[in-house]
Amino acid sequence: MQNKSSSLGIVKEEAERISQSARGWIVPLARFGYAAKGVVYIIIGALAALAAFTGGGRTTDSRGAFEEILSQSYGKLLLGAVAVGMAAYAIWRIVQAVKDTENKGSDAKGIARPPKEWTATLLAQPFGQWLVGAVGLGFIAFAVSQFYKAFTAKFREKLKTNEMDEKTQTFATRFGQAGLSARGVVFGIIGVFLVLAALHSNAGEARGLSGALRALEQQSYGQWVLGIVALGLVAYGLYMLVLARYRRIVL
Repeated sequence: MQNKSSSLGIVKEEAERISQSARGWIVPLARFGYAAKGVVYIIIGALAALAAFTGGGRTTDSRGAFEEILSQSYGKLLLGAVAVGMAAYAIWRIVQAVKDTENKGSDAKGIARPPKEWTATLLAQPFGQWLVGAVGLGFIAFAVSQFYKAFTAKFREKLKTNEMDEKTQTFATRFGQAGLSARGVVFGIIGVFLVLAALHSNAGEARGLSGALRALEQQSYGQWVLGIVALGLVAYGLYMLVLARYRRIVL
C-alpha cells in the first residue's frame, strides 16, 4: 500500500512538473492569441462603423480584416504577426478543450463565418435540415449566453482584478459588457439565418459575420443599429486586449 501511494505521488509530481514546464510557453501563447483576436475584432468593428456613419468602410469578417491589414504599410509583416497570433489563440483553445481547464467542457467560440458550402453539405445529409437547425439553435443559445455574461458581468471572474486599478477595472467591465452584447446580436442573427436555411432547405439563406452585419444595415434605422453594433465589436476587441494582459490563465 505504501509503495502504491509513493508511486502515485511520483506520478502527480511528474504531471505537475510537465504542467509547469508547458506553462512557460502556453501562457505567453494564449496572451498573444487574445491580443491578435482583439486586433481583428477592432478592424472588423471599425470598418463596419465607417460603413454606417460615413459611407466608407464595409461590413466584413476576419478575411476582410486580414485584407485590410495587408493593404497597410508593412502589411505583410503585420498580417504575419496577426496570423501567428490567431494560430496561437486556436492552439490555446485546443489546450483548454483537452485539459478542460475551466471545467466547462469544450466549446466553440471565435469569429463565426459559416460558409454556405458548409451549410449545403449538411443539408445534403440524412436529417440535414435537423442538423443545420440544431447548429442554428446552438448559435442562438450562445448569443443568449453572451447577453447573460454582459448583464451579470460574470466575465470579470476571469480577470486578475487584484492587479488592476479602478479605472482599468471600469474600462474592462464596460467594454466587456458592450462587446459581449454586440457579439450576442451578431451570433443571434447568424443563428436565425441558419434556422431559416434549415426550414427552407436553402443553404443560400445562411450568413456569417459579414452577412449578419449587412442584415442589420438593411433594417429600419439600419445605419444607426449597424453603427452601435459595430462600436460594440470594437469594444469587444479592446476587451480582448485587456484579457491579453489580465486574463487568468489556468493550466
